[in-house]
Amino acid sequence: MRTLTGRRTTVLATVLATAAVTAVAGPAAAQPAHPTQQCTPSWSIVQAPAMPPAFHDYLGDKYGQGVVAPISGDDVWFPSYTGQNVVPDETWMPRWNGTSLTTAPTVPKPTPTFEDVQGASFDSASDGWIVGNSYVVTTAGTYDWIPEPTAAHWQNGRWTTVPLAPSSDPGETFAQPHAVVSLTATDAWAVGAQRTSNGGAVGALVEHWDGTAWDTVPNPAANTDGAQFMKVQAVSARDIWAVGYAGGGSSPWTPLVEHYDGTSWTEVDVPAASTPSALAAVSASSATDVWAVGDQTMAGTSDTAVPLVEHFDGTSWKVVDGLPDIGNAKLTGVYAASPTDVWATEQLPEHTSMQLLHYDGSSWTQVPYPGGAEYNAYPWAMDIGGTGPDDVWVLGGITTNYTDSEWRIQLRIAHLSCGGK
Repeated sequence: MRTLTGRRTTVLATVLATAAVTAVAGPAAAQPAHPTQQCTPSWSIVQAPAMPPAFHDYLGDKYGQGVVAPISGDDVWFPSYTGQNVVPDETWMPRWNGTSLTTAPTVPKPTPTFEDVQGASFDSASDGWIVGNSYVVTTAGTYDWIPEPTAAHWQNGRWTTVPLAPSSDPGETFAQPHAVVSLTATDAWAVGAQRTSNGGAVGALVEHWDGTAWDTVPNPAANTDGAQFMKVQAVSARDIWAVGYAGGGSSPWTPLVEHYDGTSWTEVDVPAASTPSALAAVSASSATDVWAVGDQTMAGTSDTAVPLVEHFDGTSWKVVDGLPDIGNAKLTGVYAASPTDVWATEQLPEHTSMQLLHYDGSSWTQVPYPGGAEYNAYPWAMDIGGTGPDDVWVLGGITTNYTDSEWRIQLRIAHLSCGGK
């Protein structure tokens, strides 16, 4: 698989599987209605609430993990989780109320397990989901590496944990959700991978919530070696897209896309671009405007990643040309406000800088991430989402003390808006 070159390299398959990047993506929810743009918006950093003392300024893994889950312009969730400094781990819920970021109620932590945050989606202010994995924690503070799929349901102002459907072969494989989309209180979808005990994917995972329980749903890539979905996007209950990749071993990684039409899931042909290649995120402004991003192999190399963008126009998928030459990089998230207003997040080698890509309907350009650079600080973006052209959010942060035994994390949440409104 292609890597980001530099002092340390990151293999996309590993990063996406552990969700350090998988959580970095376009909104996994059925996107809120897109209002007509009435201003010239600009980017700014929004002050995040103070992290709980147990976090030790340490969010997720070294580069953080969290999700942007917008409900409306006045209600946006940023579910995140703590990392190795806390046993058991905890979730943390910054929430935008239209004026400022506050801390929302967290998911209760059953003992002796902890849960990570892979994906989140809300269909209303009173109903939504977080999906992730729970691991057995021993009294010595270690934990079993084989996760159990779990979900947390936000309903009537409180969180409750709900089991996802188990693997079809619990003795050999486990289900690992990567993303979720909630359409109504009785209609939600989770996607991810079926994995062996050593972490290898042996098929793509699709599960459905009907208001009572989660059940596994057949999909064409369920038994495809190496297949896994990273993100899911709903245009409507009868128009849902899941994207990821398949392959590995002797087969090159190639993009994997499936579509749900209200009756069944079908695999959709997409260009492989320069293989190996993979998709990490998906976003749609309408049924005829769907965008997926990821990475492909740089020409003349065998393992160096460069950005990949693909677009569905209602008829077929096509590779998008004309991206800025930003060299060795991956695209980890995407948000489409309209066919002429699309944002994507970059991941560069060593997280030495962070910029955004923007499409205005005619060309792609790089846009600096707000906040500026800091000495010995390494920026990253976890996810991007929004409710329209003048309301876009990026959940990001900076890592300091990069070479120390403990990496210090500070949230850097960016908002594209008209004066923060």
